[in-house]
Amino acid sequence: FTDTERFYPSENYRNNDVPIITTIARYFYQKNGIRYLRAISILKKKGVEAKFFWYGNIHQEAYREMRDLVDKLNMSDNIELCDQVENPLYVYHNSDIFCLPSLYEGYPNVICEAMACGLPIVCSNVCDNPLIVENGVGGFLFNPISEENIANALELMINLSKEDKLNMSRHNRRCVVELNSSIVFLDKYLSLIKKIEV
Repeated sequence: FTDTERFYPSENYRNNDVPIITTIARYFYQKNGIRYLRAISILKKKGVEAKFFWYGNIHQEAYREMRDLVDKLNMSDNIELCDQVENPLYVYHNSDIFCLPSLYEGYPNVICEAMACGLPIVCSNVCDNPLIVENGVGGFLFNPISEENIANALELMINLSKEDKLNMSRHNRRCVVELNSSIVFLDKYLSLIKKIEV
């Protein structure tokens, strides 16, 4: 479940002139950081303005490879590779969009937390992600193997109107409260136990 009391929307809906797009994930090959950076490079070449932040455990070989690619592509002004954070709520509240570019996932808690905080989502169309994020309604899904597809989904989100992003924000918060809150989770769990006992 998602703790919808711990993770909640900011009082002031963010809509920065230069949007802040956040990822919270381990620096690990599963998380697809190299293709993500190349997708950001595509956006940079097209003149799409955005600021990207990645938060995660930096003691990984994948982190060093991503850092080297940021230097090679001259993108230090576009993306910051940060250490993991103690208080992700602060990160969510200071973001406009959440992105998770993983090659595969289970049921990603960070997407549910970001949705609970009212963030529009851009994520890979793998595993349980399309069960959580309704494409075109709560965010946009992409093929994580295609750097062009990742870039296109990000650009589509960046270029949405404030009203459309706000509708996604409200939709995502409502979905998490109705489907993933602790009360709903407990009710479903108890219902399942009763069925098993019968």
